[in-house]
Formats: sequence, structure tokens, C-alpha cells
Amino acid sequence: MQSIHLRLLFLLLLTVPLFAGINPANGQASESCIKVLRYIADLKNRDENRVLSGQNCGHGQGIQSVYPDLMTKLEEQTGKTCALLGVDYGLVDKLDYQTTNRVLIEHWNKGGLVTISWHPDNPWTGGDSWDTRLADLTELIDPQSSVYTSWMAELKKIGDALRPLRDAGVVVLWRPFHEMNGNWFWWCMNSHPNDPQPYVNVWKHMFTLFSDTYGLNNLLWVFSTTSKRDASWTRPVDYYYPGSEYVDMVGVDIYSNIISITDYKVFQDLGKPIALTEFGPGDASSGGGDYDNTKTIKAIRAKYPAITYWLQWHDWDSNGTRVHKSIVYNKNAAQLLNDPWVITRDEVDWRNITGASSDDFQDSLMPNDFHVTSIYPNPFNDAATLTFSLKRPIWLSIAVFDINGCLVDRLTDDMKPAGDYTLKWDAGLLPSGVYMMVFQSASQMRSVKCVLYK
Repeated sequence: MQSIHLRLLFLLLLTVPLFAGINPANGQASESCIKVLRYIADLKNRDENRVLSGQNCGHGQGIQSVYPDLMTKLEEQTGKTCALLGVDYGLVDKLDYQTTNRVLIEHWNKGGLVTISWHPDNPWTGGDSWDTRLADLTELIDPQSSVYTSWMAELKKIGDALRPLRDAGVVVLWRPFHEMNGNWFWWCMNSHPNDPQPYVNVWKHMFTLFSDTYGLNNLLWVFSTTSKRDASWTRPVDYYYPGSEYVDMVGVDIYSNIISITDYKVFQDLGKPIALTEFGPGDASSGGGDYDNTKTIKAIRAKYPAITYWLQWHDWDSNGTRVHKSIVYNKNAAQLLNDPWVITRDEVDWRNITGASSDDFQDSLMPNDFHVTSIYPNPFNDAATLTFSLKRPIWLSIAVFDINGCLVDRLTDDMKPAGDYTLKWDAGLLPSGVYMMVFQSASQMRSVKCVLYK
């Protein structure tokens, strides 16, 4: 009888997206927030229309002039608009959040998605984000410190800026404290090079404040690292990771003509949707203008197919010279945006995602018996490795069904102690196709679609 029930469940699961059970880290997230996350998480399982195109449009109210130059001009040249619009809430004197938000809301209302980063000034010196003097992250959330009051005021200012977006129904991919594993911003590794906890605590503090106190249930939290690797001035990409319960997406910032993600497997193992959260040709301070845009999607398709979006950085002036990082001011923009894998604004269809209901809100608040970390590789050839963790001793079944709902393998079906687990699924005798791996305990069930290629 249980086998019949599981077969029926499998057939039902085939009618909903792969990540139908994924929920935002914020247990009070809006229905739109749930749908957008599930939409993004499922993109890597599509045959086409699977990578969101993105363009950053400057800082603060500068978006008013940058958007026409980088986005409107791009549409005039290609007939396409990027799906994702980015802006930064920093590096502008007397930032006009209302003007900034107006452009974001308009893009959202036309079917696009929105991401915001933040370059806060140094709370100790008043210098910009690159001023690393006196930084001690523990002081930011210590009520007895000299910077606590001013830092809380800054957080309130940002919370107040994000609130109108929430009220307008805009889901924001919120990307604070980025590139923390580098050494150039005051929140980076220089502040606490051998202890990730101060950074983690500051992230968690903001997450709790924005989610619980400010009620910003429209945010998806993006943990965004640098790709650079040098033990003397960087840390591993997961060194400062706050934990899966505080993060919705993970990503990496790359400035180079060659997209190389050395830690791609590390990102996959975190079990979150992955993004190229900043990208620009050349290096971080120069170059660009003659980059072949199609190289971006070619690299993603060939080497990093789990990437769900990329955000191309904006242009800027440097000593009288224009530095061109944007899509429109580099080569073959039309070919890029018309690639079958690339999603433009007119193709964004997260509103069609089903399954977000009041039950999801409760489910996201309930304690889980187990957490599925990764199934890798996926798609795979012959064998896949799955990793998962158990929070307490439980009975656990892991069963595999084929496209017809027939049980083809059972990897485990017994009591297991709490801990981290790694299992190998050998599918060498099975034909190519789509399979559903169903994890089940006495009180919880999760499913993951696996694709076997031979």
C-alpha cells in the first residue's frame, strides 16, 4: 500500500516545479517572494529560457540617467530588455530613495525582476566603503559601542527605503555586504581575518531586524562573494556563510573576459540557487568595450549550467576615460539576448508558478527532520552523490521513481542517528531519463528531480 501511495505522490510531483517545496529564509515571506524564489530555483532544470539577463544601472537616483543609457538604448538596438534590473543603495551623497525606487517599480510592473546591493559608508570614520580603518564588526551590534546608534540609524534608513518597494509588491533580491571574503571593503576579511563569526552575526542581525521588526517580507537574501583566491588576502567563498536559514541565494562577482568559477562545486553544495551576482569584462577597474557578450552565456552553458542569472555591471568614468562594462556598450548584445538560454523581461514567467499557499508559510516555520544539501552532479552519468543531514535520530526512506511513477531503487529505509550523510546512487543499469528521488521521514517529505544522461 505504501508503494502505491508513493507512486501516486510521484505522479502528482511531476505536475509542479522541481523546487515547489523551497521556501524563503524569512518564514513570513510574501506569496510573491515564495513564487519568485521557486521560479529562480527551477530555472536550471529547463531546456531553454533558463538564465535571467541582468543589468545594473548605477547608484541611487543616478539610475534616472543610467537606465535610458544602458537599458532603453539596449532595447532600441536589440528589441529586448534585460529581465533583471539592479541598482546600489550607496556611494551617492543625499541619496534620493524615492526617485530610485520609482524606476525599480516601473521595471517590476512591466514584468521584470529587481536586485539591490548596498555600499554603506564606514561607520567609524565616515569614509566610503573602501575605507577599512578602525573596522570592528562586533561593535556594530553592541549597544554599548560608540557606533551602535549611528549604525542602527543607517539600517533604519535602508529599511525605510525598502518599505515602499514592499508596499508596491516588488520582490527584491537583496544583496548586502558583498565580496566579504576579499579585503577591500570595511566589512571584508581584514576586519576579522581569522574569525567569520563577527560578519555572520552582523548579517543575522540585519536579517532579523529587516524580517521581524521592519516586516520586509519582500526580500530574498543573496550571499555574494568574490571569485579571487589568494590565502594572504582572501578567504574561501563559504568562510563567512551565515547558514542556510539566513540565505536564499548564493553567488560570485567576477570581473574578467573569461568567466571562471573555481568554487562552483562549493556553491552547488550549499544547496541554494546560484548566480553571477556581478559581472564585467576586463578587470575591476578598467577594460571592456570590445568584449563579445555571447561569451557570457557560452561559458554558463558549457561549464556552469546551474547559474540562474547574471548581473552585468554599469559603466563609469575613470580619469576622463569611460570604462564600459555594460551589455549595450560591448559586442553582440542582440545575439546574447536572443540566445535560447537567455531570459529577457518579456519572458519572465514567475507568476505562473503554482503551489505557494498558506500551508507553505507554516511549513517554512516548522522544524525539519532532515535537510537535503545537494545531489551532484545533476544531470549525471551513471552515478550521483547525495548529501543530507539529520537533526535528530529518525527513520528515513530514500526512494527513486522513474517517469511512470514506478519504484526503481531504494537507497535507504531504516533508523539513522543525527549527523551528516553522503550516499552514492549507482544508476549504471538504468536508462537515460528523468527520475524523482523522494526523501521521507515520519513527519516530512521532500522530492528532488534527477536527470540521467548516458
